[in-house]
Amino acid sequence: MATKAMKWVQEKDQEREAAVGVARLNGDSLRSLSRRGQIIRVCSGLGWITFAGKDFTLQAGDQLQLGWGRDAALISSLGKQALVYVVEPAF
Repeated sequence: MATKAMKWVQEKDQEREAAVGVARLNGDSLRSLSRRGQIIRVCSGLGWITFAGKDFTLQAGDQLQLGWGRDAALISSLGKQALVYVVEPAF
């Protein structure tokens, strides 16, 4: 029984690692993200995120949890520098 549980945990860890995605947005780009509890971590640049009627400005090192919701989040780069960020799913 313990072997099955350990295998399941290892599989979930692999799924989590595979689901993490790095994204890049140039100054003229806007991206829509479904809100499923993900965490957005900014690696470089300055970004703007809006959802549920609230606006957030994030810079390198900042993070924000999108939470769950029917409305999408919009994310964009502020300024001329590209925004590089990581999307980590909620597990």
